[in-house]
Amino acid sequence: MKKIFPVLEKVNNAIVLAFNDDFAKYAAVLIQSILNHSSESHYYDIIILNTCISEENKAGLSSIVENCDNFSIRFITIDIKNVDKLYIDRGTANLSPEAYYRLLIGDLLSDEYKRAVYLDADMVLQNDIADIFEENVDGVILGACRDMTGICSNYGPKGAERLEYQRSVLGIKNTDDYFISGTLLLNLDVMRREVSSDTLMEMAFARNWRQHDQDILNCICRDGKARIIDASWNVMADYGTNKYLPDSLFDEWIESERKPKIIHYGGSWKPWRTDTYRDGVFWKCAAETPFWQDIVIELIRNNGLIVVDADSEVLSADISELRQEIRNGVIIPRYSSVYKSLLDKEYFSAFASSEDKLRKELLRKQATEAEKTFAFRKERKKRTDLERTVGRLKKENKECKSENRRLTKKLDRIISSRSYKLARKIAGVARTLKGKQ
Repeated sequence: MKKIFPVLEKVNNAIVLAFNDDFAKYAAVLIQSILNHSSESHYYDIIILNTCISEENKAGLSSIVENCDNFSIRFITIDIKNVDKLYIDRGTANLSPEAYYRLLIGDLLSDEYKRAVYLDADMVLQNDIADIFEENVDGVILGACRDMTGICSNYGPKGAERLEYQRSVLGIKNTDDYFISGTLLLNLDVMRREVSSDTLMEMAFARNWRQHDQDILNCICRDGKARIIDASWNVMADYGTNKYLPDSLFDEWIESERKPKIIHYGGSWKPWRTDTYRDGVFWKCAAETPFWQDIVIELIRNNGLIVVDADSEVLSADISELRQEIRNGVIIPRYSSVYKSLLDKEYFSAFASSEDKLRKELLRKQATEAEKTFAFRKERKKRTDLERTVGRLKKENKECKSENRRLTKKLDRIISSRSYKLARKIAGVARTLKGKQ
């Protein structure tokens, strides 16, 4: 495996990403956010592991930091034998093989590198990434944040099976320290000494781990070889199960929510697919990238709204106005607003005939319906939560009444029993004798 050496002077830390050509436009948003929160006093050595990224996309990604002397972007092609045999099945949305490339970092980076941070490409920075190197990972392989979304499921209705898997298969004793692999701060000296990339990849090929590379790293780092770092370095949406978290972890999650350093659009809720958690941060950053139009087109396609241009699939020139409005914060960058802005401002050249006009009107109604549906769902969730609370209190009240009836019957049986009556008579005789004394 060919070693990667630092190219920036006095740099011994690396920022490592891994994604495929299809994901390049979203990774551009991450790189833009790294730039937006960077400092002139730090150096940013960005290494992108990939199988095949087009020259056009490489140029677009590189252009984001081309005028920055303290930034470097390099694309490292990875060639893994039998890569098609890696387990990528994950329900409705499969992984790409690039998800496993983080397992290669220890042996890929030369000994000059002492620390590396790996980031999933579906993230947006809200903090200088250089600050993560101040987290203490001395003596351990890596530092990572707790996987709050996974841990809360351990405490949910079907948590017993997950816990059994983590304890018996992964060998984790304290399952509350199960970490997410989206943000990894690697202590490379310890990692090289403790485990080789070959060993990690052998594990990857060996079985279909439930959480793939994440399970492998948790398994390798059991028994204190990983350290939990500040939860704000990987803040994800609550998929509705965080309510199951124990109080201490719930408080940790809430604290990270107050000021996230990294927003991670993990799971199925991606800003370019659906109206989602903190998507405004993503869109404002996306509007600064050279992939802006591609991301908007993807948004439209994924939501079945319209073909941007019936022939060329190219946005009209007026799209730049929308872009500037999102940059300036004029539009609340949630999808219902973006839809209506796109439709109301005649951005699309395809609507010319009377049929097209009717179609446009239908689409406008659909956008409004989507907005109303979203608002309705929020209100319905509030009502559902209230109904659940009322239902729980009613159930508890019913259980209390039932228990009271049971205890009352038990007391009645005791009072009517012969032994109780005999005891009362004996006690009465005793009191009489005591009174005569």
